[in-house]
Amino acid sequence: PYPHSVAFIKSSPELESPDIQLMLGPFAFAFSPEGVVPYKLPAVTVVATLNYPNARGRLKLSSASVNAPTIIEHELLAEEEDIRRLTNACRFVRSIFERPALANDVIGERLPGSNINSDVEWADYLRTSTFLGYHPCGTCAMGPNGVVDERLRVRGIERLRVVDASIMPMPISGNTNAATIMIGERAADLIIEDSKR
Repeated sequence: PYPHSVAFIKSSPELESPDIQLMLGPFAFAFSPEGVVPYKLPAVTVVATLNYPNARGRLKLSSASVNAPTIIEHELLAEEEDIRRLTNACRFVRSIFERPALANDVIGERLPGSNINSDVEWADYLRTSTFLGYHPCGTCAMGPNGVVDERLRVRGIERLRVVDASIMPMPISGNTNAATIMIGERAADLIIEDSKR
């Protein structure tokens, strides 16, 4: 399983709370058009995740047909601030491996490589290597003007609720699993309550 170790850090010291999640695993991999490609020599990987991205995507219907595919428009790294924060996080990860406790055990940096240093170089690298973490949320946001109400009922449709991460009004810090379990447990309580009315 991946990761073996997780840390939450701030991309800038002035932030009130961490906005980056670091995940370390005792092996290395890369992504290609064919998918995940394992690195077969001894290595470690640290993945930096932006927990509160400024960029937002959209989910749209392609037609009124229930069989029509959904259109997913993701704006990954469309905001310069997101690139700046990820660059800071990657530089911090690099600095960890340069510290005396680890420096003697480091043979080299495979990705992105020690030749990546300037803001422009980091931005170019991030645009070609960053991938979605597959923890989407917010496509059926809960709230006064949202798709679902405070009891997770879809507005305008009887006996239909949405019970997953899509009801989150905004991204959360970290993985969505625990929060989604909590949403499911709360939905079960609401359904039981409504059945007794």
